[in-house]
Amino acid sequence: MSRSLLRRLVSSLLCSLALACDPAANDRRLAPGAADPADLEPVDSEKLDGPLARFDRNLLLDDGSFTDVGALDADAVQAFLEQTPYGRRSFLADELVDGVPFSQVLVETSAAYELNPLLLLVRLQVEHSLISKSTRPGDEVVDFALGCGCPDTSRCDPARAGLATQLDCGAATLRTHFDGSLDGSGAWRRGSPKRTQDRITVTPGSHATASLYAYTPWVLENTGGNWLVWNVTRKYVSSLVERGLWHADGGGDDGDPMVQPGSCAGHCGSGSAVPQGDGNSCFCDDACVANGDCCDDRAAQCDGGGGEVCSFEADPGTAARVHVVYLVPSDREVREDYRASLVKATRDLQLWYASQMPDGSTFSVHEDVVDVLHTDHPASWYSTHANGDSELWFWNNVLADGFPLTGADFNQEFDVWAFYIDADGACGQIAGSGTSGVSVMPANDLRGLVGEGNIPPCPQDAPDNGGRCRWVGGLGHELGHAFGRPHPDGCDAPVSGVQCDTSALLWLGYASYPDAHLTAADRSALGGSRFFETIDLPSCSIDCSVP
Repeated sequence: MSRSLLRRLVSSLLCSLALACDPAANDRRLAPGAADPADLEPVDSEKLDGPLARFDRNLLLDDGSFTDVGALDADAVQAFLEQTPYGRRSFLADELVDGVPFSQVLVETSAAYELNPLLLLVRLQVEHSLISKSTRPGDEVVDFALGCGCPDTSRCDPARAGLATQLDCGAATLRTHFDGSLDGSGAWRRGSPKRTQDRITVTPGSHATASLYAYTPWVLENTGGNWLVWNVTRKYVSSLVERGLWHADGGGDDGDPMVQPGSCAGHCGSGSAVPQGDGNSCFCDDACVANGDCCDDRAAQCDGGGGEVCSFEADPGTAARVHVVYLVPSDREVREDYRASLVKATRDLQLWYASQMPDGSTFSVHEDVVDVLHTDHPASWYSTHANGDSELWFWNNVLADGFPLTGADFNQEFDVWAFYIDADGACGQIAGSGTSGVSVMPANDLRGLVGEGNIPPCPQDAPDNGGRCRWVGGLGHELGHAFGRPHPDGCDAPVSGVQCDTSALLWLGYASYPDAHLTAADRSALGGSRFFETIDLPSCSIDCSVP
């Protein structure tokens, strides 16, 4: 066992037994009165990408940045302290901890807990503005720099005094909360909604975000709390990158940046964009920004072209998979925008399901994600050809063509199928639906995914022109049925003592997606399904824009 791992385990045990490392026992507000006024000023967002580009209380920081141990070395931290973003030298540049430069102790402590040193720099500032102070404050402030052992209701614990102890305590706390989200044991967990102490519901989109809320359970947008943590983080990243002190490798080996397709680094050329830590999010230089909205993964417009939200590796070669099939009737042409939007919708849902599952598991797809297949019938045939009960003509005819083309069938052991077809059902026919390992979606779902107007099957009905995510939610809903999940209890019919969970994805949550959730019963059932497993997904935000 490595020394750093042993140290993490011992500190985590101490924290869990006595909350010895919990700063203020989850009640630290980080109120505006404690903040340096400069930290409340907006930071230029044009050069920032990913979670740091714009404030999202549900995604403060990606996991790659949180655990990027090599982002800063001791020399970089020392240089940062000697010339801070506040236009003055920090007193910490001259601080010694047991005869060792403070910058070296901070980096070594971060490495022991496998954390980005930036986290402790930011925490030192938001707690007591120690980075921006040029004159050393009193020992009481320095000795409890991170607030560890200082609950709001009593005096600070003398046993927690000292910079070395405070750094170790702060790092142990952040890591413990991160691991608690990762293994599902923490009070704050990725994908689990929880209310902050300023009574705002937050659903952490990363383990890093969960850790930051466990440390400071406040949002306080534009005034303090985790908004302050987020704003100081982007201020420091901007300064470090501009000065060439930032060494985040984006997940690459030996410090080499991993430039992923769809990231601004891939569109702006070598040296013009620096990975922030997750391999997708970047900090862009002036030339890159001048070319367009360089630092926006979702648009990737630096070269004037488009890009996907995230860069996904090929899913592992497991047997159980979801197959998304785009069927093109004989009188229709393949539309690349339909195919691309289906790819994006499927990838978004992989991320969303992973955020909902306690263990981060989700479904796998094959490398191409979407199969494009031509049928032998025109679009009108699917709603007019008699095939069973009239309300099932569309459903039956789509599957009559789709099954032979793909080898699909109901309740297959290792395959779940989502068939999209560029054809419309007639009024009163079942079109968008899913059950027993199979789902079918008509042309209106394809139109919705690319932002086109909806054509109601019944002339008297109003068009359903919900935004793109409503239609991604629709796929997530029908896939849920294909995975064998029913509507929530009490929704289809009243159940004594049970209230219908209207915002569940398997009921009306598809319309508000991604602001929806799986029920506890859904999570339990899917967790035992062969179609759900933990796979390597990028740290990306779910995005409702049209690709």
